[in-house]
Amino acid sequence: MNSAKAFQWTWGESPAAAHNGFPIHLTVRQREVLLLLCAGLPNKLIGRQLGLSDATVKCHVASVLRSLNVATRLEAVAVAFQLGLVRPGIDRSAAGSRRDSGSLDLGDALAA
Repeated sequence: MNSAKAFQWTWGESPAAAHNGFPIHLTVRQREVLLLLCAGLPNKLIGRQLGLSDATVKCHVASVLRSLNVATRLEAVAVAFQLGLVRPGIDRSAAGSRRDSGSLDLGDALAA
């Protein structure tokens, strides 16, 4: 599978979107950062993809970790998958042109 289509963000807060009793509220930028964290990108590459400085990326990563009530990037990725915030991508060639207009896949995030 092409790594650019490996993950898809599920937009919107779900009733289950709470971790350790804390509701999860992420900004659009934090969601983009989380998506790229799930793809395994380091801060420097996240910054390049999103047009942000390393310091700004560090702030966004810290906010994501705080919002998910976790201590590490790996925990953030695990929680994102566990809660359905990030889900495996859809092969568009097999699925045709149908796509949930409320989702963003990694290819979209990398093209931004």
